[in-house]
Order: sequence, then structure tokens, then C-alpha cells
Amino acid sequence: MEALKRVIRFQNYNLVKSLGTFWLVVLLLNIIASSFVAVRGMSAQIGPMVSDGSYTSFTGSNLLIIFIFFIIYGALMYHEDLAMALSCGVTRKDFYKGAIFSNIIVVLLLSSVQTTLLFIEKITARLLGYPLLTEFGMFNTSTDSYFLVAVILFVLFLALAAITNLIGILQFRWGYKFWIGFGVTLVIILNSAAAQPKDSSRVAILLNYLSNINLMLLTGLVVALMFFTLGYFFIRKTGLSK
Repeated sequence: MEALKRVIRFQNYNLVKSLGTFWLVVLLLNIIASSFVAVRGMSAQIGPMVSDGSYTSFTGSNLLIIFIFFIIYGALMYHEDLAMALSCGVTRKDFYKGAIFSNIIVVLLLSSVQTTLLFIEKITARLLGYPLLTEFGMFNTSTDSYFLVAVILFVLFLALAAITNLIGILQFRWGYKFWIGFGVTLVIILNSAAAQPKDSSRVAILLNYLSNINLMLLTGLVVALMFFTLGYFFIRKTGLSK
């Protein structure tokens, strides 16, 4: 237990500072962009934002920025920390337990802050006078409670953290070869998706799935469990060659 505590402290040494800097930058972008649109009108498209033509949300666009954050966070945890931890006698099992704990803490903090900002934007949108986009498919900030939105984002970010955690492990193990394979696979998937004829029934099925909160949350938890388990399978035989 003491070894695990040391690993967790080691992994989270700069976590608060990193998250603080991340949210400061994101919040400044949200404030500047929303203030500019309030002054110039809805015809102005500035900064990170999501829009359906009539309604817009700057805080909603944070979801894409958070996705990028998780990719970087997952890669750096293994690229910068794993080799040093193993060379200091830390077992892979303890390191991975610490990694999962750290990911959960990050997910909890990100989901809490993002949910708070989404609901704060409801107030600022009224004050600044721009029509706010509140429907995000998985939740609606006009009809859903703060707690429900926070739970949905927590599960969504947890699944995302598990996926990017596995990416970080694979990148550490195979280096540039992984990114080449990842890029080729992504191009194939995107090209295949673009080649498929559009089917309105598939869209309806997806929308119906997103409206089933319990099924969506269960799927997110299953995905998180599956990818965290796969991560441990790959990290068990990871050496120091990378």
C-alpha cells in the first residue's frame, strides 16, 4: 500500500498545476469568444464554439479540447513516467493501479468543472444576449439536472480516459510504429465511413440510443472496463527499450 501511495504521488506531482493551467486557458477562450459575439452579434464566428446555425455554445466546444487533453495526458503519463518508475523498482502492477486512480481523479475533476461551466453559460448567455445551444445529444442542459449531466460526462470521460490510456501504453511500447499503424487504420475507417451510403434509419437508431441514458451509461462503463483491462494486458510485458 505504501508503494502504491508513492506511485500516486509521483504520477500526480504536477497534476493540479497542469489542470489549473488547462482550465485557465480554456476559460479565457470561452469568455473572450462569447463576449465578442455578444458585442458583434451572432454573425460573428470566433473561437472554439459549436453551433447549429441558430444557437451556439462556447462551453460545449470544450468537449473537443478535453478529448485532446486526454490524448496528451495518456501519452505523457507513460512516455515520461513509466520508464523512470520501472527503473526505480516500481512494479508494473503498482504503476498501473496508480495510473487508473490518477485517471479517475482527472475524470472527476474535468467532468465537475465542465458541468459547472455548462450551467454557468446558461446565465451568461442570458446576460450577454446570445441564443444558447443546450442540446448535446447525450444530455440537454435545459431539461437535465446538474447531477445527471455530471454523471453522463463522468462516464463519457472515463471511457475516453481508458481508450487514451491504452493509446499511451501502445505508443510507449512501439513508438512511431504505433502512430503509423494508428494513422493508417484511422484513414481506412474514415474512408470506409465516407463510402457508406447515408441511411436515415441508422441515424434514428443512434439518436434513440443516445436518448436511453441507462444503456448509454452502461456502455460507457463497459468500454472503460474493457480498455483499462486491455491496458494492463499490454503493460505487463512492457520493457524499458522505449
